[in-house]
Amino acid sequence: MTCLYVFRRPALLVLWFLSASLTFAMEADGEPSLPTGPWSFETGALSLTLALEESGAQGPHFVARIHEGLERLGNSQALQITLRRLGGREERYRLEATGPGRFESFAAVGEPHAFTGELVLPQASGKPLAFEQVEAQTAITPELQEELGIRLATASGQTLTPRAEAYGRLRLPPRAERPVQARFPGVITAAQGQLGAWVEAGTPLFTVESNQNLKRYEVRAPSAGELTGTLHGAGELVLGVEALATITDWRVLWAELEAYPALAAQLTPGLEVTLYDAEDRPLAQGPIMRLGSALSAAQALPFYVELANPEGTLRPGQWVRAEIALPSRDAVVAVPRSALQRYRNGEAVYIFAEERFEVRPVTLGARDGQWVEIRDGLRPGTRYVADHSFVLKADIEKAGAAHDH
Repeated sequence: MTCLYVFRRPALLVLWFLSASLTFAMEADGEPSLPTGPWSFETGALSLTLALEESGAQGPHFVARIHEGLERLGNSQALQITLRRLGGREERYRLEATGPGRFESFAAVGEPHAFTGELVLPQASGKPLAFEQVEAQTAITPELQEELGIRLATASGQTLTPRAEAYGRLRLPPRAERPVQARFPGVITAAQGQLGAWVEAGTPLFTVESNQNLKRYEVRAPSAGELTGTLHGAGELVLGVEALATITDWRVLWAELEAYPALAAQLTPGLEVTLYDAEDRPLAQGPIMRLGSALSAAQALPFYVELANPEGTLRPGQWVRAEIALPSRDAVVAVPRSALQRYRNGEAVYIFAEERFEVRPVTLGARDGQWVEIRDGLRPGTRYVADHSFVLKADIEKAGAAHDH
């Protein structure tokens, strides 16, 4: 099944789905179109069919079957196919003999399956056998393009400041928790502190009567912080090794984040990080302080960002999202985020060539706030839809639903 969408009246707001026999080869001059797949050819004593098939893990590939006239190919063990894509790009496929009268290509034919092609038969006289396949193409007049807000651009390079995401939790830094301990065994005769209270370094917290000389001495806060943990009381026996209370200083916290191998390889101390809470509200901004020295069980590398917490509004254990500004890099081809649309199981852009639009699946690379690197699928100099590509998306999805592999 093949599809083409033609918009000629600006008042037409419904995107019509045309199926079956409509192809771009049937132009206004009325010339007949080439056969569409699967393709059957009868030339002299030679009879063959050509099709795109999928089998097992192998993606769509060409399979040719010679029904009559196999002897005309002589000892040839391969056929050749040349495809021409919209915009002039050519692809070549070699079909190897895989059985009597059966030839297959081992290279998959990429989406979309829209092309004109030629099949060359070694030692067979006559011209190459021509065929075509059309799907997911749309023709829109310039006037309607303007009305729909479709803006075209030319694929070119950009300098990106890519950003990456990581996730983790807030934690206390090392030595943020200090135990309050008695120097000598004895009995607590007075306890002045209250759990949850903030104390300064040197604040008296307990009075202990020593077992050695029955003299009393004060136990003071070793540092500033909040009294947490278990708080011992008057009359309790102490051995001098246990914690009578814990001092927790939460005025500075660390964000402990995880980076998996692809991201971890790009991280260095000093890269700027912005932290967000579960509601995506910004919490803090600062550099990567250090990288961990060992991987987690999930093979993630921990890294740390320090943030101020003077009022104690942030809590250890709180979930955070990090946005990391990676080093700038030059991309051979990059498009604005608005040019991308979901297509099947990936991303695609819509190219414009020969007065038609066509979907082109792409492989994405680095990205920043505006641009996305295209690593494969879009060549420099190709015209593509930069804005309002969603106008074309419904048509392409209909074509994809009708396309039977």
